[in-house]
Amino acid sequence: MKQLHKTLKEKREHEGYSQEYIAEKLKVSSSTISRWETGAISMSVVQIYNYAKALDMDEGDLLASIARRRQEIPLPFVRLNIDVFDEETYGRMMELVKELGPQHIILQTKL
Repeated sequence: MKQLHKTLKEKREHEGYSQEYIAEKLKVSSSTISRWETGAISMSVVQIYNYAKALDMDEGDLLASIARRRQEIPLPFVRLNIDVFDEETYGRMMELVKELGPQHIILQTKL
């Protein structure tokens, strides 16, 4: 939730809106906006939706941007398990891994 609060605050500031302006649009106090943005109080799904709309944000885009920020490494598109039983084949597989580079492969081995 911390990321949600940060994203809403950053968007509000980027648009040049004051907490008072958003509070008026949402019919809440400016201190409520402040507490939402600092995470002092939780927001309901409806409040998140209304806040996003007040900022002209699509709520789906808001949630997607939060998910992207939290993801430290990309998830693989394919998980492939290969059992290698001889040293020569293992060596050839490692050569392929080197060619692709570490940014493309997550390697797990068992001895």
